Amino acid sequence: MNQNLIATKLPLAQAIKNVYHILPADNLNSVCFSGLFNRKAIIRKTHSDYSDQDVQKIRAQKQLGHYSLHDYVCTFINPQNKMSYRYQKENRNFVIIEFTTSTLNDYNWFLSKGNAACKTTSFFYKDENAIEIGLIKGIKSKNRGNYDLKMSEILFFTEKILPRYISKIILHPDSPLEPYYSLINRGFDIVHDTEYNYYCSI
Repeated sequence: MNQNLIATKLPLAQAIKNVYHILPADNLNSVCFSGLFNRKAIIRKTHSDYSDQDVQKIRAQKQLGHYSLHDYVCTFINPQNKMSYRYQKENRNFVIIEFTTSTLNDYNWFLSKGNAACKTTSFFYKDENAIEIGLIKGIKSKNRGNYDLKMSEILFFTEKILPRYISKIILHPDSPLEPYYSLINRGFDIVHDTEYNYYCSI
């Protein structure tokens, strides 16, 4: 089991060791060269998009503070969620990017209790007292249990997260490594999720 989430009473940015973004593989080179952009910035660029467009319309209209959700770079606490499960069922070619703990320390962010697009979702600003660590405990699990909680997001208020915050790129166990040799040569850590700690075992 991935030990990303620990149950000790630490400040939130310490209790959550890493955050994740689920990305079409065609977009990976761009992210590794230029960074992971928010939705508002990325629509001006050529990119592959597997996301639910009806959900994106909701996110474009939903405000967090004075800004649309599309002004935030969205990541997940747990990559084993509805999105990755759907992508796998649809045989989508995607990768999972893991960002370092420093991302949480260096950027401003909100945590959503569940999918940020849902009407009933609560948001908690970057603050060690904003949310109980008990809420985080158990989000990461092998089963397909509480998907609402598993869809919890960390939303970074920035145009982009810089490439230097990428700690590793995680491939499905069946994905070939050859397309990523150039990134490996540039120093990116690219691994296969052989034990299904990040991808859904379906």
